[in-house]
Amino acid sequence: MILNRLKHETAAEHGAVEAQLDLLGRLGSLDDYRQLLACLWGFYAPFEQLLGAGPDWARFDVDIAQRLKAPALARDLQALGLAPAALAALPRCRALPTPTSFAHRLGCMYVLEGATLGGQLIAREARTRLGLSPEHGCAFFASYGDQVGPMWRAFRALLLRAAVDAAAEADMVRGAHATFAAFGQWVGAYEHDEQYARPADRPDQL
Repeated sequence: MILNRLKHETAAEHGAVEAQLDLLGRLGSLDDYRQLLACLWGFYAPFEQLLGAGPDWARFDVDIAQRLKAPALARDLQALGLAPAALAALPRCRALPTPTSFAHRLGCMYVLEGATLGGQLIAREARTRLGLSPEHGCAFFASYGDQVGPMWRAFRALLLRAAVDAAAEADMVRGAHATFAAFGQWVGAYEHDEQYARPADRPDQL
């Protein structure tokens, strides 16, 4: 089944990205947390714009706008003091996977949707350690709120519907692999910048 393939064939990459991000370790201060959000926004904003395009979402009766996380990241950053102009000047990843089919697009989305599950833990810790809430600074990690379970199950059902043959399954797995790889490269490049978030006059692409 495609669900088992995605889980097991990307397990190593998933673990590597989690270790690289060290999300709980980023909750030591508001500055560290804000820098983490800026890094995430630089990946999510351009990638979700790419993934959300096309007619297939409507054909499968999916409200893709409901699943986009970049707007929540923008709200969080602004709530934590980032001005709109500064938000617009943040670097964005451009070394992104290019979807070659709807199944490939779903494989990419699998990585982003799966992150909402662990995000609930981060949201709780952010409230405890930093005093944040979904209404102020933690909308991204609290994505879907008490609907995170139903939203994840609905996405899993969509994967099953779209995995119509071996080629579609292979495209989904390729999409997930490509997303983990691109995200890991982006985080690594972003972190090795001199100040973790590049100034606006520096190149904003990989």
